[in-house]
Amino acid sequence: MREEIESIGRRVRTLRQQKGWTLEEFSARCGLSVGFLSQVERGLSSISISSLNAICKALGIPLTHFFATVN
Repeated sequence: MREEIESIGRRVRTLRQQKGWTLEEFSARCGLSVGFLSQVERGLSSISISSLNAICKALGIPLTHFFATVN
């Protein structure tokens, strides 16, 4: 489970940086605290579906972006 949390965090950070946003800007866009987002990006905090959904909306990507396809 730890690997999945870290993977999500890395993807969130990469997507945020591709937009050129600071954590402060990202926080304002998704309504989550800077501290929480920092912990998520570093894989130190798990994330609820509702928080991940807020992140996805801010980034303009579907929630399914973070879920692997199961065959």
